[in-house]
Amino acid sequence: MRSHWQEPFLWIHAAGILLFPLWVGLTLIGLATGDPLLPVGVEQAWVAVVGIGPVFAMQWRKPFDIFSVWVASVPPEELTLEQRCILAAFLSPEHKILTLLAAILMLEVGERLYDFAPLFAPLTPGNGTRLAGL
Repeated sequence: MRSHWQEPFLWIHAAGILLFPLWVGLTLIGLATGDPLLPVGVEQAWVAVVGIGPVFAMQWRKPFDIFSVWVASVPPEELTLEQRCILAAFLSPEHKILTLLAAILMLEVGERLYDFAPLFAPLTPGNGTRLAGL
C-alpha cells in the first residue's frame, strides 16, 4: 500500500498552494492601482466576496475531487481504497472547520493587504484605474 505522501495528486495540489505568494503579490499590485473608487470597507468586501466566496462555497457544499485534475484524471471506478479514503476525509466535519478557518484567515490576510497596498504603487501599470486593479 502506498502512503498518502506518495500520492501524486496531493503533490499537484500542494504545488497549487505554493502559488499563494504569487496571488498575494498580484492582489497587492491590484489594490495599489489608481485611486480608491469606493469606501475602504466596500472595496475590501468586494475583493473578499469575489476572491474568497466562490472557493469557500465550493469547499463547504461539495469539496473538490482532487483526483479529477484535467491532465491526470482518474475515473471513479479506478480509485484505490486509499484514494477513496482521502476523498472521504473531505466530507468530514473537520474539513468544514478547516474550510471556515481558512476563509477567516484569508479575510484577515486581505485586510492586511489593503493596508500594505500603497507601498506597492510604484509597481503598478502607468495610468491604471482602480477598477482594473480590482
